[in-house]
Amino acid sequence: MNLPSSPRYDFLSRAFHWVTAIVVTIAFILGPEGFGRLMRQGVDPATRSDIVWHESLGLLVLLLTLLRLIWVAFRPAAPQLQMASWMQMMAKLVHLALWTLMFALPATALLALGSEGHALTLLGGIRVDQMPLIAQAGIAKWADWGSVHQFLGDTIMVLVGLHAAAAIFHHFVLKDGVLLSMLPWGRRQR
Repeated sequence: MNLPSSPRYDFLSRAFHWVTAIVVTIAFILGPEGFGRLMRQGVDPATRSDIVWHESLGLLVLLLTLLRLIWVAFRPAAPQLQMASWMQMMAKLVHLALWTLMFALPATALLALGSEGHALTLLGGIRVDQMPLIAQAGIAKWADWGSVHQFLGDTIMVLVGLHAAAAIFHHFVLKDGVLLSMLPWGRRQR
């Protein structure tokens, strides 16, 4: 598809961006502190709505990221906004890091659950008590995946904050249309 560029991202790209941003933020907020400690104390994750929501939203992030990746291959061309080459490079690096983290966070969560023998609990009463493929995989013993997951969760929020700050800087200081190209409403100012 990839038709000539417009000053704004297409509707579906904007929708994926904002829905993903909201879901990631809510999942982070609901991420239970000391999850591993709670499970070792015998707390059933299904009895904790924060855990159920966190895990369900985490899988939704993975699904959204997969759908976004497929859409990137078919969507209209992204806007070609003028900015300094170092800004373009930084934007690409931050985007690459965000994409990587949106895949790595669900992967490390599943590794943590499977390697420690904890249940995956989802909305609707869906529960996966054992993940033998993960538990028996060599990678399961490479790290404390719960700690890795927590570190990556903190990292994605720092990058999201930098990403948002950069967009606000572009909007109010540079006035170059970068933020307007992704906002779900409004038109690009000329």
